Amino acid sequence: MNSTTKKGIKRHSAFPSVDELLQSLEEIEITKRRRLSTDPIHKITSRETSSENSDDDGSNCMNLDQERDWSSLTPDLLIEILRLFGSMRDFMAFREVCRSWRRVAAPTRYALARQPPLFLCTGFQVSSEGFIDMNCLRLHILKLRQPHRVPCTLGYSHGFLISTIGLDYFDQTILLRNLFTGAEFLLPKTTEAFQRVRLSASPLSSECLVILFAPRDSIVQFCWSGQSHWRIGCIGPDEVLDDMLFLNGKLYALTNGKKLLSVDPFSWKVAVLGEDDEISKEESTNSVSKWVLAECNGQLILIGYLSLGGLRLYTWDNKSSKWASTSSLGGCAMFLSFGGFAGSIVPSGSRIRANCIYYFDHDRDGFYEYSLDDKMLRYPFRYYGLQKGCMPVWVLPSLC
Repeated sequence: MNSTTKKGIKRHSAFPSVDELLQSLEEIEITKRRRLSTDPIHKITSRETSSENSDDDGSNCMNLDQERDWSSLTPDLLIEILRLFGSMRDFMAFREVCRSWRRVAAPTRYALARQPPLFLCTGFQVSSEGFIDMNCLRLHILKLRQPHRVPCTLGYSHGFLISTIGLDYFDQTILLRNLFTGAEFLLPKTTEAFQRVRLSASPLSSECLVILFAPRDSIVQFCWSGQSHWRIGCIGPDEVLDDMLFLNGKLYALTNGKKLLSVDPFSWKVAVLGEDDEISKEESTNSVSKWVLAECNGQLILIGYLSLGGLRLYTWDNKSSKWASTSSLGGCAMFLSFGGFAGSIVPSGSRIRANCIYYFDHDRDGFYEYSLDDKMLRYPFRYYGLQKGCMPVWVLPSLC
């Protein structure tokens, strides 16, 4: 029988029960306590050893069950247990045990370090969204708080889904929603059309700056957390945007002339960092359909989509003020969506490989995996259930 948690996650019968989770946690607890040297832990170890050597195993196991005191587990130990979970179903089941465990299981990068990427199926159902765990390819359903209008999710950043509510491109309300805590932020209604959204920090921070823009346009809307209206900025009268990206607290912009710009969001002053003619030649020679900015290991990266399939990667060289061709992500895996760069992580699951880029092709209704090691374009996952017109979104819990 299906059951629904307080946070709205529908858990199917295939999910582990709370008793099964507690049994797994007990085994982890005993293993960890064996490695410690305090007296109370030695008593537990000796009790476990006597249970294994006793002829009456059932009686001793019953006594051990009666002596469990899960409230005595320290927050540090619980967090270490959380870090062993490699699937979202286990993490959410852990949060539903009790309030104290839910407080410990806060959505932080440390607690979610081993969580795999999730692929969000926007528009899966009315008032709900589904997402696929990329390690086990299991579909989860997230029930949404019913809005006035069905939202359209555009991206994910700093632990928050970025959605819009509205039917008119020129009259949109942006909703920022945390998957784990349910926290929501409504931003002011927009005044200009846009396609992409960038957050400089978590919406919980007063330093969060939200940028709205559209490729092939020079107008940018921006709003600081807590402000009641959008301000308008312009890259320049003769410049047209290809992409924008926050990196290490700085805002970068790429123009269609392949100029890299540094933008001061306080004064909206624009400085040209460099212009590379070789990139323009690459675009015409290899038929690059579009360019996006990305980040990996603190480096600024330029990615070109080839019309015939595959990608071209460049890293920014501050000394020469030019882009340098690269074929390595330093052991990371990168994820791209329709909204541009989604994130880069060190892969912890067998289905996600290092030095590969994952992105979605709507025409083929599935994922692409492009390996920088062998320059091969693979088609490892077929995505089922995506409604036409929906925008696929990568959710990376470990980047909360």
